[in-house]
Amino acid sequence: MKQTVNYLLLICTLFAFTCVCVSCDDDEEEYVDYVWTVAPHKVDFIPPVLGEPCGKGYQVTDEKGLTYVVQTIHGFEGIYQEGYEYVICVRYYKKKEIWEDDIAEYHLVKVIECHKTEDSEQ
Repeated sequence: MKQTVNYLLLICTLFAFTCVCVSCDDDEEEYVDYVWTVAPHKVDFIPPVLGEPCGKGYQVTDEKGLTYVVQTIHGFEGIYQEGYEYVICVRYYKKKEIWEDDIAEYHLVKVIECHKTEDSEQ
């Protein structure tokens, strides 16, 4: 009888430990959405580490008026056309672990606005 109680106690302890260690919150990804205006022409992308151009990127202006260049916006590559200015919503997934790659990845959520610019019509 005492041995059965000990086994039952061990099983309950292991079950409680498993419930504490496995949490639904670990599967949820934290993210931030941004609204950007994308310029009608790509520009040189210069990573801070290299200091030299390594391809073209999207020149974007955020809601605060800050302008910078982003090399990739996942889901936007097949939509973007030179000569059109876009207003888009992008999502940035926050890194959970310190050792994760520090390269920012942006994903297109939706195109809010798109119009042909005057300089592309000439």
